[in-house]
Amino acid sequence: MTQQEDFFSRCDSGNVDLDQHTVLSNTESGSSSNSSISCNGRLSESPSNSVDAVGQGRRRAGPESDSDMDTEAEPWQNLVTAEELRNLSPHEKKRQDVINELFHTENSHVRNLNVLYKIFYRKILESQTLKPDELNLLFPNIKEMFDVHREINKEMWRRRKEDPIVKELGDTLLGIFNERLKKAAATFCESQQLALEFIKKRRERDSKFDAVLTECEKKRQCRRLPLQGILPTEMQRLSKYPLLLERLIHSVESNKEEVEDQSRKDELAKLHLAMQKSKEILNYVNEAAKLAHNRHRLEEIQKHLDTSSFERSEQPIAQEFKTIDLTKYRLIIEGGMQLRRPNKPIVPVHILLLEEAVIILHREGDKFLLKFFQSGSSAQPNPLSPIIKMNTLLVRQNAVCLEETAMETRRLVMCS
Repeated sequence: MTQQEDFFSRCDSGNVDLDQHTVLSNTESGSSSNSSISCNGRLSESPSNSVDAVGQGRRRAGPESDSDMDTEAEPWQNLVTAEELRNLSPHEKKRQDVINELFHTENSHVRNLNVLYKIFYRKILESQTLKPDELNLLFPNIKEMFDVHREINKEMWRRRKEDPIVKELGDTLLGIFNERLKKAAATFCESQQLALEFIKKRRERDSKFDAVLTECEKKRQCRRLPLQGILPTEMQRLSKYPLLLERLIHSVESNKEEVEDQSRKDELAKLHLAMQKSKEILNYVNEAAKLAHNRHRLEEIQKHLDTSSFERSEQPIAQEFKTIDLTKYRLIIEGGMQLRRPNKPIVPVHILLLEEAVIILHREGDKFLLKFFQSGSSAQPNPLSPIIKMNTLLVRQNAVCLEETAMETRRLVMCS
């Protein structure tokens, strides 16, 4: 059996899914690697140090390998003859290096998702330490996310098996960055920041939950990483796609001799489109996470909202918004500002810019007070409303702000 045949013979069982016994046993054996998942979004270009790699072993990896530790990248040069290798230009070798990294890191990412699904999700579900909605916060669609990337991984390795020297890859990549990946990734990532905060706080006060996670984290497949270090793997993967595609495009464009070939031009066009689609997916997921965070903020503020003073007012605006529910609105931005009035002290306020209105809140401890403010002007006896509807709001640039520092330019001027 040739080396190439031996390599692919380990890739023919038809299932990247790890054997359950393999995943859930051998918790203390095996050595750990020095590589780790980065939680700050820094990405490595080396497969051996990739943020996508959870496991690192001595054996070579295939997408269908039974061992979860088989994640060392198989050098693509081992799959071709010496003569074929000599006939490749330096540019083509560089291109194959990038493709090999793309394939390998996808395989590693599938293993990360497998660890989340089979080690953490199943163990927490079995232990019943979390309510269904809490478990869903941590792993909203983990099985779907795993299946999506498993299919991507299989397609990549199909291309590798088809020809170790991968030719055009544009069509494959265009098929990968599709609506299914976009929607699944958005669902999985949108509440992840809340999930990470939940895990931290829950571990501090729930010893049983902490013990379950500690037991999982001792398994060699986790490489001593906590759940919080593995959970962001999907967002990290989405961030890395554009970087890898950019390098792949550069490896093609740098070959001036072949770039004028029509087939190369077509391939480049597809690669550029694939990179654009990968960025669109990343932006879509980031926006979904922002919207989820804003929804959560409105829920938190609503829980601590005191409208008693506002409700007692006879002002028309108070009657219109007497039973205001902030969760029914969409938050654009929030932040602290200062309310300045003639002959009145400056009052720090918390501003909510919603799609439909501007809400001015006064903070007292954990409470957010919705109340009217005295105008401070004898010419304006009516109090200042804490709710300003967008259709009554006049926005204009303040010339004074242009001369002030960046820290002082955030100003909301209200004229009654």
